[in-house]
Amino acid sequence: MIGRILLAGAFSLASITAASAAESKLTLPAKPQLTLAAAQTIADTATKYASAQGWTGSVAVVDAAGYPILVNKMDGATAVSAELAIRKGKTSALFGVASTNMEKRINEGGPALLALGVTTLAGGQPIIVDKQVIGAVGVSTAVGAHDDPIAVEASHALDGKL
Repeated sequence: MIGRILLAGAFSLASITAASAAESKLTLPAKPQLTLAAAQTIADTATKYASAQGWTGSVAVVDAAGYPILVNKMDGATAVSAELAIRKGKTSALFGVASTNMEKRINEGGPALLALGVTTLAGGQPIIVDKQVIGAVGVSTAVGAHDDPIAVEASHALDGKL
């Protein structure tokens, strides 16, 4: 008798657990992510564009959270250029805008953003796929005016390839 009661209780608990699991299934949004191959395509586009102009520098491709996937330091690039490229990319990825757009935010009461490594220097551009920021590219050369044209070109490297 006790065995039947325990068995019935076990079946009841199992069916309640199965029903709860079925009701609590979660769905996650599908968001494209940068792969190493895609990051290499972006970096190659930047390097090719810079080389065609006779410019050298560093290129960083970061994921949506601003973490580096790939950093290329061209021959002859300054020592600090790789670090600056990473910061520019991180800024663009985290805020979904060109790194130069952060100057107003910082000047209008957001100086704490500087503690995050955010920069207002030109050369960071978000990479947008299906209206979502999936990462960014940061570029740093010896001449700041060269950085944004390279980054803009590289930020469109995946257009028509996905």
